[in-house]
Amino acid sequence: MRRIDLSGSLMASRRIGSAVHTVVADATRSSRPRLLDVARRLETCGTAEGVVRGKFAKAQVDNERELRAAEPTFPTMVDRGVTTSSAALFATPFGDGQAFTTVVSST
Repeated sequence: MRRIDLSGSLMASRRIGSAVHTVVADATRSSRPRLLDVARRLETCGTAEGVVRGKFAKAQVDNERELRAAEPTFPTMVDRGVTTSSAALFATPFGDGQAFTTVVSST
């Protein structure tokens, strides 16, 4: 019997022929940096363009610093005692960066 351990939560699994296909959801870890969202903090009217551009420029610098300092966290898979954690193997279907969806197929 083959055992594959995944770090996420089971969403669905199906056997088709001799292959088993498993879908797993993995929320990002708490080490995800808190990024500044300037747009939500601005008044919708009456803010001078220079002030807005300045706030966005500062947020861009601050956010980049936070992202570069953060440890990347990706879903993990353990198959036959070998742990795999690679951004090349996993992808998030949403641009929000909040979770990964992993499809694992094995025979």
